[in-house]
Amino acid sequence: MIKWKSPTGEGEHALISPRKIVSEDLEKLLYTHDHVEYVEVPEGVDYVGPFPILSIQMREPARWKQVKLPSTVTRIRYHAFSSCLSLTSINFPASLEYIGYQAFTRTGLTTVDLTSTCVTRIDQSTFMDCQAFTDVDLSDTLLSIDLNAFCNCGNLTKVSMPITVEKLGADCFSKCPKLCVYLRLVG
Repeated sequence: MIKWKSPTGEGEHALISPRKIVSEDLEKLLYTHDHVEYVEVPEGVDYVGPFPILSIQMREPARWKQVKLPSTVTRIRYHAFSSCLSLTSINFPASLEYIGYQAFTRTGLTTVDLTSTCVTRIDQSTFMDCQAFTDVDLSDTLLSIDLNAFCNCGNLTKVSMPITVEKLGADCFSKCPKLCVYLRLVG
């Protein structure tokens, strides 16, 4: 069951599959309950996405402000929260290993803290066009930041990452005029 809250009420929504959240779950949640602002994903779910969020939002944009992921999530797949402009808060559990292509493109997130995760790679365009971004702390396990990963995050002022990062993709921090990158020693 996905727990949800909105200005008009709260409740639970049954999942089609107990181990993942699929696009049909998202569509039912968005269109059965008006103005959902908080979503709590249940324990046992190991990945979220991909969602055809852009086609869903053509009918009504997701107004999610906060998403709570369980300790069992290992993967956030491509386009999982893309274009959720109202999304300002999400937790990243220690079990998280992978964040997919454009998973958080054009969200309202202001900070991202991946320090407690096992993420080794930030995929292409994962956080692109996040204009509210100011602060990002990356995992000590991180090895690669792909093409355009943080591109066009105009208010991003600080990225803290381990000195052990081996690959920075082209334009991974382009169009971030206020950015200062801090390298951390690991170990």
